[in-house]
Amino acid sequence: MFNVENCRSDDARAESEAAGSGTLPKPSGLSFGSSCRAYGDVWIAEQGSKQLPNHSRITSRAGINTFWNTAKINRQGVEGAGTIEAIVQKKKIIISEVIVREVLRLGDLPQHPTSYNQTRVLAALQRMSYEGAYPTVLKKLFPPYWRLLVHFFLQCIAENKGGFDQLNKPQMCAHVALVNEWDFKFLAFIFDNMKKMLEDPKKKIFMLYPRFLQMNFYEKHPKLVKGPNYINLKPMGPSCFENAYRNKRAKHHNFVGKFDLEKHGRFADIVHAAPVAPTPP
Repeated sequence: MFNVENCRSDDARAESEAAGSGTLPKPSGLSFGSSCRAYGDVWIAEQGSKQLPNHSRITSRAGINTFWNTAKINRQGVEGAGTIEAIVQKKKIIISEVIVREVLRLGDLPQHPTSYNQTRVLAALQRMSYEGAYPTVLKKLFPPYWRLLVHFFLQCIAENKGGFDQLNKPQMCAHVALVNEWDFKFLAFIFDNMKKMLEDPKKKIFMLYPRFLQMNFYEKHPKLVKGPNYINLKPMGPSCFENAYRNKRAKHHNFVGKFDLEKHGRFADIVHAAPVAPTPP
């Protein structure tokens, strides 16, 4: 059985409030960055101009649960990368890199990389005022400005069921690509994470990427019946930074502010142009 409390990303409260007024929240054009800033949704577009598909943001528990309970990898799938296949309400659900690209519309291209060399990643970490070592990157050793983004990144797109206090090499490559607006194949990152969970016999299956699957159901299988039992997930619960406070006395593990904060890349300060004075008649 799934432990739903360990899954991420929900707007059910906002959805229910809107339902009470007879309206649903209007989907907005979300870039990966703006969604992290706004409410940490998993559906973020690599290109800022891409639009979130016009779906309800409510995520049904039953379909996601059934998908992962029946999911298997077909290694002979499209593009040589295999596919994930499951049965939901007697319908065959197929997930591939092509499906991820069509549903999420991330804007990345097949030739984009999925990793960067250590020198480039270290330079990006230093620019983010990170005070720890590499390759194991600890969230709490970022300045608060970048730490919040790391937290949302882990909640939204990483494959972690728990342990949202550090990033591994693939996650760090994806994260610095996001910050610096480098080319990166996010769709492969997402699809590979789904396959890894099914391939690893030691990894307990849980409801990974529930909103992506919900969007896939809406777009590719619109006739699936949506159950009334919705996922209530809290990406910003009161204990999301608990480890940082718990280790407050362990000074050698604390962020101390050795370096000046530089806001750069996609998350640089927004500079508004000065208003132009009207030309007198």
